[in-house]
Parts: sequence; structure tokens; C-alpha cells
Amino acid sequence: MLKLLFVCLFLFFVVVFSVDPICPDHFVYQSDLNLCLFYRGETDSWSHARDDCLSDHGDLLSVHNTFQNNLLAQIQFNMTGENRCWLGAHRDQGNIWTWSDGTPLDYDRFFQSSKVGDCAYLDGSDRMWKITSCNEKHKWLCATNAIIPSTTAPPTTASDLGCAPPEQQPLYKCKKGWQYNPQTGYQYMVVIDQSYTNAESYCVNQGGHLVSIHSAAENDFVKNLCCTSACQTSHNNLYAFYLTGGIKTNGTFIWTDGSPFDYQHSICETDGEDNDIIYMMNFQGCNLCGQPGIWQIFEATLKSRV
Repeated sequence: MLKLLFVCLFLFFVVVFSVDPICPDHFVYQSDLNLCLFYRGETDSWSHARDDCLSDHGDLLSVHNTFQNNLLAQIQFNMTGENRCWLGAHRDQGNIWTWSDGTPLDYDRFFQSSKVGDCAYLDGSDRMWKITSCNEKHKWLCATNAIIPSTTAPPTTASDLGCAPPEQQPLYKCKKGWQYNPQTGYQYMVVIDQSYTNAESYCVNQGGHLVSIHSAAENDFVKNLCCTSACQTSHNNLYAFYLTGGIKTNGTFIWTDGSPFDYQHSICETDGEDNDIIYMMNFQGCNLCGQPGIWQIFEATLKSRV
């Protein structure tokens, strides 16, 4: 990407729907989580709290990434006036922590302490999950899925941006803000002019990582986040390309988000034996690598779109 544009990949359940999502009675839609939330206004044990949620066809909250955790800490305080609210996390008879709603426990923020218990609450003061007795009394929020009248979203194409022909297209005409991909369930955002280290730090602070790519369709989605330019438009003598989360470690490429390296797009060339970062080209012509969407390996010090 030229200035290097980097793309953050973020599991972020915000979708732009054709009509407003519908929540059951008493529930309020929370767009950043794509969930309906309800606060009863009571304080009670974990089992009573969960029974209350089930009676309204919901369940206690589950948390699956840092963004959700931080957001829920603020939401629970705004809705209840308290920093401590029950989570759906509980320990089963096999001494294994699970979510009451049946979703996988793929993220955790358990606070290490000597306190004994089989249930947990989210402490908004430090955003940690505190283990405690299920008989303790805390407030709680119930969550249920929104009813979505239409979730069909067209694939992202560069034409959505009103791009000019590449030879007339200035750099950095890109989609603004988070862009949802219904095929992957992830959000993507383009940020301009960052080095690899700064770009990954920025994405982590947003609750995500530099983009990982797992199919040709996802590669096309990322490519189409910005208009394709040509070789007469450059920044610091660089053409347009994206910085990704692909990095070589011990001679093998991995993604910084920890997902499997299970797809490799066409690679134009590697610019030196010591280079170890995957970039995606987004320019046309100029040289053999001037093919939008093709990958190239560079050093980590370049700046680009992420």
C-alpha cells in the first residue's frame, strides 16, 4: 500500500442491516455487540440470575474478545450503576469453565486469586473476571440475539467507492471505518501510513490484529477496500500496497492473530532473503508485481496502508 496502508482485522459483531434489528419486549438493541440486552434491576445469586434470563428467552453474558470485554464493562455500569455483574461463566462438575449460553470459551480474563467458587462476575473497575461463590448476590444483564429481518450484504467491490481508472486514480481513496464481511464474520478497517510495529500495536489497541487472509474471496475483499492506482501515483517513491499480519518466524509464515496459515495467494517475488512481512499489492502496471491483490515479501520497516 503505499504509504503503507495497513488493514486491521477485527472480530466485531456490527452489521449494517437493511432495516433495524428487532429485540424482544423489555430488551434494548446494542449495535456494537449486535445483541439485545435487558436489566431487571435486581441483585441475586448466579442461578437465580440465569433462570431470570432463561425465562425471557435469553442468557447471561458471554465474552469472546477484548473489545467485547471492555465494552461490556462500560455498558453494565451505564445500565446498572454497578461495576460488578454476573457473567455466564461457570465451572462444571469436571472443573471446566464454560459459558451458560453454550458458546465456546475462546477468550478469558480470569483474575488469579485464592478465592474459591464456581461462578464469575465482570469487575468493570479493572475489566477482570473475578471467581466467587455462585451464592453471592450481584446484578446481571440478560442477552439474546436480535431478530434480523435482512442480513444479506453485497460483497465489497472497488466500484462501491466510485473509483477512477487506475491511471487517473489518486492514492488512498479507501472505505472509511470498519467494513463488515458477512462471509468471514469479521470487520476490516484501513489505516494509512504506519510501520509494521506501530500498525500491529494500533490494531491490538482496537481489539484486533493486522489482517490475516484465508481464502481468495477474503483476499478480494481486502483488495477492494481501496481503489487501485497506477505507477504515476506514489508516496515516498512507493506504489500502493497493504501491510498484512503475515510475518516469517523461524523460516515459516504465521499470522499475528494466531489463526492458521492455511491460504497463500500468488506471490510476485521476495525483495531480499531477509525480508519477512507479507504485503498485498494494490496498483496496476508499473512492473511485474503490478497486479491488484498479488502478494509480495518486504522488510518490516516500510510504511503502508494496514
